[in-house]
Amino acid sequence: MRSAIAVRLCVLGLLACVPHLARATTVALGTNNGNFTSWKITGAGATNATAEQYGGGPTAAISITDNNLSSGTFITGGSAANFDGYFVATNTFNIPSDATGISLAWNFIEAGSDDRAVVELNGHILGDYFLSTNTFADPPITGPGTFAFTDGPPANDVAYTFTGTTSGTVINPAFFNVGGSNALTLIVNNVVSGSSPDNNPFAATTGFEFSSDGTYVNQNAILTYTETAVPLPAAAWSGLALLGGLAVLTATRSRRGVALSV
Repeated sequence: MRSAIAVRLCVLGLLACVPHLARATTVALGTNNGNFTSWKITGAGATNATAEQYGGGPTAAISITDNNLSSGTFITGGSAANFDGYFVATNTFNIPSDATGISLAWNFIEAGSDDRAVVELNGHILGDYFLSTNTFADPPITGPGTFAFTDGPPANDVAYTFTGTTSGTVINPAFFNVGGSNALTLIVNNVVSGSSPDNNPFAATTGFEFSSDGTYVNQNAILTYTETAVPLPAAAWSGLALLGGLAVLTATRSRRGVALSV
């Protein structure tokens, strides 16, 4: 009897641990550190094509070409002739239905885009970056201007106020699609040159104008959450089943022993 009770207690102990098997998860969603293949670009004649990496390491950006210029290798289906100054890059990811404590920390890296970009999470605008000069030390342009949120500029340039919000942390549950697909989106505009091309928030969106005219966007983004009910692996369930069987077998033998002694 004592051995049967001991086995049963072992089984109950293991079962008691099951609800506490929570797992913290961290997912890198940015354009940097070799993560460019997670981003799909539509623009320049391409649709949902894997992004090209521009630069490398923690400051790496993505673009429609591998050098962010018209002379580079274009994404599949893209070309300079079909680039009207607009492209959109999307990183799609899932969040488990049992996830809690969901957080997305994001930021533009250094000179965050060329020329201007808006970052969205599931259609919610998080921030923007409008390159004011080619030096990383200068802050981005802020204030009233225009932006093309859809393809077809400059006709699709609409009024937009640049906030200069270049980083943040999202914890609002309404911004996430728990138990389904989510999209982190970077919308990029290349703008027309002029006497002060990098300081005109109303500059029209346009394609490549000269050989050194570039377009790119970079983003650091880290998603974290905790899964509250992580399934036990098959081996663990097999172990529990074995212990349960041993408990039954031991109890049966104990009863038989008692019956024979009577």
